[in-house]
Amino acid sequence: FSPYPAVSRDISIVVEKEKRFRELETIIREHAQEYLTDLQVVDTYQGKDISPDSFAFTLRIFYQSQERTLTAQEVDSLHMKIRQRLKSERGITLR
Repeated sequence: FSPYPAVSRDISIVVEKEKRFRELETIIREHAQEYLTDLQVVDTYQGKDISPDSFAFTLRIFYQSQERTLTAQEVDSLHMKIRQRLKSERGITLR
């Protein structure tokens, strides 16, 4: 446990069904460095406005340091790197 607070940010994405969640998790872990403490799917959706060969969901990513409180700017920077990397991946669309 860390005495410092965790901070969460959400990412909503549309993913082609052929993509595996492990691929997304690997991308996120690579870019969140040592500050990623948890990753949760908080919402899923299939239906109107989503292609039948895709599904949408929202990920909640938790960031936390063992040594200090992370600033909003640090968390936003990490989160933006993850968003940019996911955006560049084939089969993933940010919402």
